[in-house]
Amino acid sequence: AECTSEPVIWNGNCFDDQIGAGHELTARLDWFSRQDTFVGASRRSYLFDRQAFGPLSGNDNTMIAGALYTFSEETLRMTIMFPPLYPTESKRAQVQVLDSSGAPRAWRNCNIKDHSWHCRVRVRDLSMTQSYTYRIMYKPNTNDGSLVYTLRGSIPRQQGFPKVATVGCFGQDQTKNKQKLVDAIRAQDPDLIVLQGDQTYFHDDLLYGFFETIYSLRNLLKDFPTIVQMDDQDYGTANLWGAENDDEVSGAGFAKPPCIINILQDLAMGHNPYPARPATLQNGITIHYSNYIYGSVDFAFIEARKFKNWSPQGTILGASQEEWLENYCDDNSKIKVILSQTPFSNVVTNYVGAQGVRSNAAGVTAKDSNGYPVSGRESFMSILQNCGRTAATILSGDVHVALSVSYDDYGVMECTSPAAINHIFWRLSFLEKNVPLQDSFGNNLRLLDVYNVDQNVIDTFRTPFRTRAASDETKHLRGDGFLIFTLDESSRTCAAHGYRTGPQHIYWETSMPFDSIPPPPPTNPPASAPPNGAPPGYSL
Repeated sequence: AECTSEPVIWNGNCFDDQIGAGHELTARLDWFSRQDTFVGASRRSYLFDRQAFGPLSGNDNTMIAGALYTFSEETLRMTIMFPPLYPTESKRAQVQVLDSSGAPRAWRNCNIKDHSWHCRVRVRDLSMTQSYTYRIMYKPNTNDGSLVYTLRGSIPRQQGFPKVATVGCFGQDQTKNKQKLVDAIRAQDPDLIVLQGDQTYFHDDLLYGFFETIYSLRNLLKDFPTIVQMDDQDYGTANLWGAENDDEVSGAGFAKPPCIINILQDLAMGHNPYPARPATLQNGITIHYSNYIYGSVDFAFIEARKFKNWSPQGTILGASQEEWLENYCDDNSKIKVILSQTPFSNVVTNYVGAQGVRSNAAGVTAKDSNGYPVSGRESFMSILQNCGRTAATILSGDVHVALSVSYDDYGVMECTSPAAINHIFWRLSFLEKNVPLQDSFGNNLRLLDVYNVDQNVIDTFRTPFRTRAASDETKHLRGDGFLIFTLDESSRTCAAHGYRTGPQHIYWETSMPFDSIPPPPPTNPPASAPPNGAPPGYSL
């Protein structure tokens, strides 16, 4: 059914009146005096077991849960995260930035915010030709300065063409531990990390869900600049059209109160470059799209979820963001890469449901892609047709299947990362490779490569949830992984990596020259997939 919601009117206090009882428990000031009603409360019992002034857990020697930072145009922006604090614990931390010789370059103090338990710092006038290190210091007991928790990290200097690791869709394992993922991404030695969205699926505990992901990735993210994007699940909604059938800036599609969304956005994206056009939706939700310059590359991270309309003639980015993107693309000094939460076509032809492998040609899940609405997609792609000094590239996530696609009519390549933990949704693409086709909305595309969940895994487990406790080999075959993107002046390469059975496994790798001559688009495109099933070998 189509979405027809009106914007919700929120009254009263955020935590007392707008959020359900028992929800967002770790964000409440009296969290320590409440019974944890979180689903599988043992998952976060370490927070409630922690004593005042004590470390995060018995296996940890610090109270600092993680750090996120970006470093561009001589400016360091950093977010530092903590567990829920007791009233007796300090709300102040320090960050020291050191140059390559170990000499202090800058000191900053930051005040830890209630509810989200994070603080932010900004350091300007740092040389982009040098590398730095940093040290975060936190003294929890204002009456005992001898107790100091620290976290150290690295700030590598920028180089011309960055290697980018993109990762998202963090479903739930039976453990919070993500050390194999951390090790595999570290083994690739990236210059930049992009968290593409769906960092959590805990819709009633969004702040904890994001906290858990960053804490479990702490030993990776503390040493690499990281751009964070938020997708539908991060906002507590599966399949989100922010405008629905209302005005493009209405925010009518958001189910959660703006107060908790803005707290989460400040936590997750406050270290990103400053918003290109600071504004809010009509319901008060803040807007964060912007760009990030790294050497020879200018990354635009867009926000489609906030403005996307359900109407076939609707928008995806909204008028203001489209205007900003046009100005961004008019600059020919850099290679342009677009960071999107969701792909710009319905490349997913099928999904695994209770009735087996089913068609994804229409309905809500198909329209959740940025292949719809077509008018909004055409506006976006027309802007990208002449964007920067070479052909543009899109890096996306969301669909839980690793894909590379060429949009030959616009000269754009798109690579979509696999799910980091693929236990929520299984989506598949049975399009023929390297043949001009159209998706179910009539968008021209050419599938370059894909990795689908192994048929034996589908036969054995039948639903994604049943693989939570499966072996690493099974989790490899279901497609758990991340994407590595590299480029130079002449071409770009995407590689979908697995990590469950070792740090070096590659599902597929695709390269495309910037000046490649595409084949003509199809005149009579074949059907994208069987209407209610899948090719032989993929039927339950």
